[in-house]
Amino acid sequence: MSRLKIGGKIPKLTGDTLSGNEISLPNYKGSPLILSFYRYAGCPLCNLRIHDFIKKYNKIYKPAGVNVVAVFQSPIEKMEKYTTEHDAPFEFVSDPDYEWYRAFGVESSLSGLVKASLKPVSILRSFTKGFGRVDPDGVMTRLPADFLINSKGVIEDAFYAKDVSEHIPFSRIEKWIDNM
Repeated sequence: MSRLKIGGKIPKLTGDTLSGNEISLPNYKGSPLILSFYRYAGCPLCNLRIHDFIKKYNKIYKPAGVNVVAVFQSPIEKMEKYTTEHDAPFEFVSDPDYEWYRAFGVESSLSGLVKASLKPVSILRSFTKGFGRVDPDGVMTRLPADFLINSKGVIEDAFYAKDVSEHIPFSRIEKWIDNM
């Protein structure tokens, strides 16, 4: 499994979504896309990020014409249990067979799981926002990844987390949007 590089084209993948649709990445050509990889639907840190991301999406990303796809390693049934409470205005893809994760070189790391446990602020914030349940499925050590993709399907930024609590900073996404 190798990481994708800036300037590379995105793989041609299809997937089942939480909304019951099948999506295809090539269908997103023509507008910019943020593709974010999460761990599992019952992950407190992932749910906190989705919560914060939706606020940014509605305020900044959607008005800028940016599409978003969030990928989880959980099956649809597990996603329905946890992610529907967000009422996200974008698609969540279920990838329990890790096809999307492999295609984008999304990694796993035991040390990345341990490093995140040493960041109590993120963990406590997820609990205070009501995302305190932990219900793992799939690979517990999966590291998040985020890709900023232009309207031609070319990766303009690739963020591979070092621990399970990290995602691309919002400021980096906003700078990308400003430069489009």
